Amino acid sequence: MQMIIIVITTLIGLLLTTCSAPTAPMAHTPSATVVPGPTSTSEPLPADALAIYHKRGCIQGLNESLIIRAGGTLDFTDTHGATQQAHVEADQLTTLQGLLARPEFARLQSLYQSMGADLCVYTITVQREGRSFSVTTMDGAEPPELLREVLKEVQRLCTLTDGQGGPQ
Repeated sequence: MQMIIIVITTLIGLLLTTCSAPTAPMAHTPSATVVPGPTSTSEPLPADALAIYHKRGCIQGLNESLIIRAGGTLDFTDTHGATQQAHVEADQLTTLQGLLARPEFARLQSLYQSMGADLCVYTITVQREGRSFSVTTMDGAEPPELLREVLKEVQRLCTLTDGQGGPQ
């Protein structure tokens, strides 16, 4: 009988200890965040740069960039620092120039974000009216159509630097 009392007392003690222990915090659902317009950058673009495209992250741990110069020169740098250069005719840049010149581009948010691991992150940096600013998006995000068009055009230009697609 004494053994049963000890077991019951121990079980009650464990139950009380477990019930009074702090509980794990509930999952927090973030509220909508207002993101300001494109982020000004402190690093100015080269004088002749139309845009700089940067792709980083992904499962491969990429860190690639493409400088698109107004004269048609494309300077690609891969994750290991190797550089490749190509030149395109001015008409190859017309579509990108038109997209970047649209007033809506200057009003894009600075960040279009999603959640996940090993996501590729894409940043476009441009200069307008003497001010450099960047717009960033990533896999799984839902950026506006204009930003998707800009990325598609920049990625097309990347394919011209190495014949294998460069950053996608």
